[in-house]
Amino acid sequence: MGNISLYNLQDVDNTDLVSRLEMAQNACVQAQELSSQLLTFSKSGTSITRVPSSIEKILCDTARFATSGSNVKLKYEIDKNTLPVEIDRVQIGQVVSNIVINSLQAIANDGEIVIKAENISASRERGIPLGQGAYVKITIEDNGIGIPREYMSKIFDPFFTTKQHGSGLGLATAYSIIKNHGGHLTVESELHVGTRVYIHLPATDKDIQD
Repeated sequence: MGNISLYNLQDVDNTDLVSRLEMAQNACVQAQELSSQLLTFSKSGTSITRVPSSIEKILCDTARFATSGSNVKLKYEIDKNTLPVEIDRVQIGQVVSNIVINSLQAIANDGEIVIKAENISASRERGIPLGQGAYVKITIEDNGIGIPREYMSKIFDPFFTTKQHGSGLGLATAYSIIKNHGGHLTVESELHVGTRVYIHLPATDKDIQD
């Protein structure tokens, strides 16, 4: 990638050569991203550095970065009393980024992504395998095209994707990371209506570390 970038700094008149170099550079970027996702997927349970953190900052910063340059509207409904969570900030940031990018790809330019966070107790969440205690429930909702019903049972399978250039590792990686944090991730979707992703993370009473 570095060599291609250096060559592109030159004033080259051969448009065919420039086009081929751009294709090579794009292929390198895609390979880099795929390698990164594969490494995260394979190591998501083995290299966790958990720190008591504010989920609000991670949600807002990650979503803002993931949607930069788009016309999609971001809406936040985050409880100001949301409890801290003890997490690996990099990994949870990647989870949020993967989900927001999925939403971004599913909606039109005038679409909207709503991000919520609230405190809940495990007893309130029926049908979700959570241990007793306090949790932070995160909801990431979009008004995009939605997921066909016949695909819902496969969305967490590694390498399953309906996208032309997708790797099929985004949701699989997110599910693995959340599970290894002692939480749970579920998805609800309706075709031509939108998708809602629910993330449950155990809350902590420890003070947030900067």
